Amino acid sequence: MFPPYFGGFGPGYGPIHPSLSPFGPPMPNPRQILQGLPTEVLEQMAFSMTAEDRPSTDSRYKRAYADKGTPYPISAQELDILQNPMYGVNLRPLPFPVPMPVACAKLIKRLNAPPSTARCAAAARINSTKGTRITWDLMVKIFNDLDTCVYGGDLHHRVRLDACPLPSSALGVTRNCGIPGIKRIHMSITTNTDWSDVTQHPHAQILGVLIHEMLHAYYFVWCGNQADVGDTTGHGRYFHTAAAEIEKLLNITIRPETALLQVRQSLGMWPPCQGPLMYGQGR
Repeated sequence: MFPPYFGGFGPGYGPIHPSLSPFGPPMPNPRQILQGLPTEVLEQMAFSMTAEDRPSTDSRYKRAYADKGTPYPISAQELDILQNPMYGVNLRPLPFPVPMPVACAKLIKRLNAPPSTARCAAAARINSTKGTRITWDLMVKIFNDLDTCVYGGDLHHRVRLDACPLPSSALGVTRNCGIPGIKRIHMSITTNTDWSDVTQHPHAQILGVLIHEMLHAYYFVWCGNQADVGDTTGHGRYFHTAAAEIEKLLNITIRPETALLQVRQSLGMWPPCQGPLMYGQGR
């Protein structure tokens, strides 16, 4: 069991035309933002980082690269932003916190809205990985596209993702580090698992784990450390309400009571632009 500020589950961003971007005009280069800060501010930011948040030289911590691993259309800069702890909340500030029922209703409304061009384009890129040998780095590379499809881009530049060994049988852990300073919401996925041989449907398995952890991050973005109703591990009423809607529309299992993320049905290819979501109506 994780502490209250953890969300866990156990037993990417492809180039699109700026006019299709759900994030508006291109954001400034984050390196320029950091370089523009006074030296004393940068030193204070680095000092405030815990050992866990500092770039690790431990070989157990893996890093995804645009030109290595599972092929996916994502820029090296986006991968660096997603994985580098030196990019903090100043890159994209967190919104003003809202109650969990409001955040839940907002997500469900968005999930059932007609698919936008950007969501269809992101789904098409995710579809292109079907049949490809799955490796852990795909979770990093498809993160931003899944965010566009499911969470409306709310996690973009607000979440840091890394891959490392996790204790016991945990597949993923999400912590709310979204506080003033250098920290962003921190998500970890395990490297203890051979993602190419998790189940007979590794594509669905890897999506299930990532979407589950991203749902924790979504609530951290919008609600901070608010406790969910009926649970102290982040799997309460509003997590389950949103998860059930995602499962229905994507036909994929992400709720924690389902052992080992058993997939109810093979996803197959996500058909673009069908039903309320671009990848089809689930059961």
